Amino acid sequence: DTRTPMPEEQFKEGFIKGDAHHAGALVPAQRMGPDGQIIQTYAAHNEPGSYHDGMYGDDGFVTLAQRLVFPSFLTREQARGYTDSIMCWMGFLNPFAKFPKDYNGGDPTKVVDIPSLRTFLRNGLLAALGDRDAIAFLNDPLNMTYCAEYMYITLNSVLFPFNRIGLMDVLGDEAQVARILKIQTQHNRRQPTILTQAGDEDFEAALDRTPSNPQFDAFNIALPVVPETLPSLAQLMTDHGHAPEPDSLPFPCFTISQVLRRSFRVLLPRHKTQHPQEMAAAQARMFQYVGVALSQQLGLDAGPEAQAQDQTQLRQKQQMIQQFMDVVSQVLSQTFESDDAFDAAIDQIMEQADAMLVGAGDRTSFVPPRIYADLGQSDDDTNMPQCWGFKLETVGATISQRAV
Repeated sequence: DTRTPMPEEQFKEGFIKGDAHHAGALVPAQRMGPDGQIIQTYAAHNEPGSYHDGMYGDDGFVTLAQRLVFPSFLTREQARGYTDSIMCWMGFLNPFAKFPKDYNGGDPTKVVDIPSLRTFLRNGLLAALGDRDAIAFLNDPLNMTYCAEYMYITLNSVLFPFNRIGLMDVLGDEAQVARILKIQTQHNRRQPTILTQAGDEDFEAALDRTPSNPQFDAFNIALPVVPETLPSLAQLMTDHGHAPEPDSLPFPCFTISQVLRRSFRVLLPRHKTQHPQEMAAAQARMFQYVGVALSQQLGLDAGPEAQAQDQTQLRQKQQMIQQFMDVVSQVLSQTFESDDAFDAAIDQIMEQADAMLVGAGDRTSFVPPRIYADLGQSDDDTNMPQCWGFKLETVGATISQRAV
């Protein structure tokens, strides 16, 4: 019902998050049977690592199942190499990445291009080598990663395959690469490493380790060996005549305007209705209510982050929100003669959103859990960012058999 404003919590859950609460990865695993035989099965990588004990969901926990689809010119072995590489990056980052306190839209991603991705991956590897500066980097609230962001970073790690060449691109030090590959080998031999066991007392004090993934700690999840000949996905795309934009990531994040656009398209799908005028009116009403959600998303509400800001700067940023809402009110107060005219008005609002709000609270890029469902749909939404090198395909939903 758009006739009255939604309660703040409902607006945040339904509008911004799309009622998507978590993103994780189901990965191949194995466990020992009662007679010592190896049973092939699945487990999950999550952030935080201990989420659902390394599995995925309780009874009644519904999940959207997706898979990675690579271009047809990739061989089966190359596609498997990239997914194995992603698993390795998940295993190395998970013990050291930190989950933020504000994970409901208030933690923007800082990994937005190849240089920032390389920096994050480098610090994850160095943390596994005991580097205190790398641990401090990952413990910095600006670099903490919630569930969807952890998945986003590891999916983009296909730019740096987990082999000697890819690791050298990240670390630039042969001795360090050799140590990382040794940890990989030890884990696959079911030998304890810093990934699964406590380090020395000083290391653990600096790391402040969070609860880990019990499936990984039990060596049920491996760190697959990636072929040495596997190149960066960007290089492979270029070799086949599909060179990506410089510094772009294969799996993109959302701008604030894309979050808004997608929320409206899913909640009020005017492109599917037989009553477009009524739906347009509902969209216009809902636009009037986004001010509170924007303030929270941009860190300008009454939370601790806002209280810590310089009050003059905070008031200036809050004024930006109000000015944007004034634009929204002015544009939508008009009478629209056609769908095209309404769409043009929405385009104007979205241009203003990126022009006026990007930078407010220094928050520009977002990876809400809903991004996976959004990018996995084939609904011809041209306003979403475009993946390159692979895409997500939604294959169904999962639910505990005991709940059926």
